[in-house]
Amino acid sequence: KKDLKYCLSAKDVQDLFQPDNVREQVSVNRLRDLGGLPAVEQIFNTNFANGLDISNADDLAARVEKYGDNLPIMKAPKTFMELILENFEDEILRLLCASAAVSLVLGCLTHGIKEGWLEGASILIAVVIIVSVTSINNYLKEKQFRKLNEIATRKFCHVVRNGKLEYVDVVTINCGDICEVETGEIMSVDGLLLKGNNISADESSITGETDLVKKVSIDTEGKCNPFLISGSRIMEGTGRVMVIGVGKNSQYGMLKMKIQQDPDPTPLQEKLTLLADQIGDIGKYSALVTFLAMLLHFIYDCAMSGHSFNYFLSYETAEELVEYFIIAVSIVVVAVPEGLPLAVTIALAYSVGKMKDENNLVRYLQACETMGGANNICTDKTGTLTKNLMTVVKLYVQGDIKDINAGFKSSSLKDEISNLLCHGISVNSNANPKVNGDGSFEQIGNKTECAMLELVMKMGYDFRKIRETAEKDALILKTHPFSSARKKMTTIYRLAGSNKVFTKGAPDFLLDKCTHFLDKAGAVTPINDLFRKEIASVISKFAS
Repeated sequence: KKDLKYCLSAKDVQDLFQPDNVREQVSVNRLRDLGGLPAVEQIFNTNFANGLDISNADDLAARVEKYGDNLPIMKAPKTFMELILENFEDEILRLLCASAAVSLVLGCLTHGIKEGWLEGASILIAVVIIVSVTSINNYLKEKQFRKLNEIATRKFCHVVRNGKLEYVDVVTINCGDICEVETGEIMSVDGLLLKGNNISADESSITGETDLVKKVSIDTEGKCNPFLISGSRIMEGTGRVMVIGVGKNSQYGMLKMKIQQDPDPTPLQEKLTLLADQIGDIGKYSALVTFLAMLLHFIYDCAMSGHSFNYFLSYETAEELVEYFIIAVSIVVVAVPEGLPLAVTIALAYSVGKMKDENNLVRYLQACETMGGANNICTDKTGTLTKNLMTVVKLYVQGDIKDINAGFKSSSLKDEISNLLCHGISVNSNANPKVNGDGSFEQIGNKTECAMLELVMKMGYDFRKIRETAEKDALILKTHPFSSARKKMTTIYRLAGSNKVFTKGAPDFLLDKCTHFLDKAGAVTPINDLFRKEIASVISKFAS
């Protein structure tokens, strides 16, 4: 049997997810020729059920060497020496250096080394101070913004490793990892769909096509598209994906490598630069006029003193002209407020740090100018002003409102109703919260679903065991994931020998589709106008 382990190169992986190859079925046919999903599992040395074995350090290192890592793609920072050399692109600094060199040579020739070096050296010291301050500031500012950018771009996802579902930082994802994706998630990697429920993706950010793309597993006969491209958004459905392309070898990574560029200057910096240029022009013209005036005055003095033409070729004349030139350059240096844009940049970078101390993280200098002068900030609440953690506080069941925090006990409900409610919540949700050894509940996934699953645990049921049994015995017959268009999620589930359809969604939307309800005695009862009014009253009370 042929060993397929790592037989695909990083370039082969890039070609698989190239949009044209995906659209024309070239990529699907390539994988099918290799042997389909079983071959893919062998090629990337993974396990579709249990994921990667992260305890195998040698294998992880081999993956990174072969297919790269998923670290953020950022433009390589300039070295300190590059920042120093960058300063000499300023024509004023080059002019100062030339003046210093001329002054050193003439000073040493006319006054000797003992005293002649002083004026040239003083100019060089000024250049060193300007270059040092500018370079050090730029270097520190670059480090600061890289740290801020790492915080701002941090993302997490669900990954199966060693048979356990974990919530990890996307930068730790490797080729061969098995990820769980759900509605609203933006793909950070290129992945191959293993199984899914009605998955559709918006790939407009990559391909420019606005139509949603239906995703199905490669096991489907005929034409199919199992390729989830990095940068695309899952608009509908849930599924399990195997990571194939990461970092700079993913489609989004390659695109980002091509379009990397230096950030645009802020509006304030543009205005200050324009002001500096205008003042600099005035300084240059003033320096030129001053130099010409001193030169004409020198020529007039020479003419009135009766000096011969040879006097103009003497060291004394050269020294005098250099002195005039240095005075003219000094006027330019004094006139040009080079430190003004620099000072503003330092102030803005400092302001970003101060605003971060006040829990206001600003990614861009442009935003710092705006946010620093804001009196009121309009923002979303969930996850911004709150912790983005939810819990069920009230439950309407059997015609009564139950206060969960006021001694609610599941024994107050009929066993049949409790069983239906807890099974429905457990199988008709995608969240995967973690229950720690001390009983604490760590919400991972949709926070509303996590709160409902926590209620299931409080009622004496274990959603993990219910799901495990459902998967083992194939009790989940069909799942229709939540979408903004349907405003509901539905799961067809086999419970106690009969098929049950569990649906959750907006109550006002679902009520119109219901015909019966379970009364206090647990009996199936037709819905009448009185019940509808009661439900409407409860909805209004919960919403207020």
